[in-house]
Amino acid sequence: MKEKITAIITAAVMMTPFIPARADDGIMRVRLDPSNSSPFNNGEFEGWGTSMGWWGNRLGHSDKMSQQAAEDLYSEDGLGLDIVRYNVGGGDNPTHNHINRSDSKLPCFAVPQYEGNEYQAAGDVNADVTNLKRDENDDVVYDWDWNADHDQVNVLTRIKAVNPDVHIEGYTNSPPWFMTNSQCSSGGDDTAENLDPSNYDAF
Repeated sequence: MKEKITAIITAAVMMTPFIPARADDGIMRVRLDPSNSSPFNNGEFEGWGTSMGWWGNRLGHSDKMSQQAAEDLYSEDGLGLDIVRYNVGGGDNPTHNHINRSDSKLPCFAVPQYEGNEYQAAGDVNADVTNLKRDENDDVVYDWDWNADHDQVNVLTRIKAVNPDVHIEGYTNSPPWFMTNSQCSSGGDDTAENLDPSNYDAF
């Protein structure tokens, strides 16, 4: 319980605007100032939480570690967090092999189709990404693979089990790689937006 209270106080200090003041005795004191709190979400405080980028992808292969993380962070016997942000991956171009951290290699639920139905595994430098199947509007045709992100889903499912009222938010750091200008989910060659404007609606 002591650790839980400490974590909550620490988070409160980090989230609430504060005014440092040095007293006559030379000791620096911090005064919280709720009147200057953020107007985000109309000032309504919804709870405490964490983002799953990218620890869920690192732990999710292990049922034991996934369960332990869910209990430690989201159960009443743990920290009792009540918000989790789920990282929806963009996958990556199969010819690319530049992401060195395994936990940041997030698969994408959207899987492009290829002419002739060839399967192009991520990291296959010999893949032919010019062979993407396209429709009459020249948009890439893709299927949905809801089993693609097993590891994060494993953690998320266990969080939901230990805290049925948890608030789940989805976010993404990149569109699917085949919807980008650079054909890469890690970014473009300059500071321009990487999402191909023709894919705005699809994304």
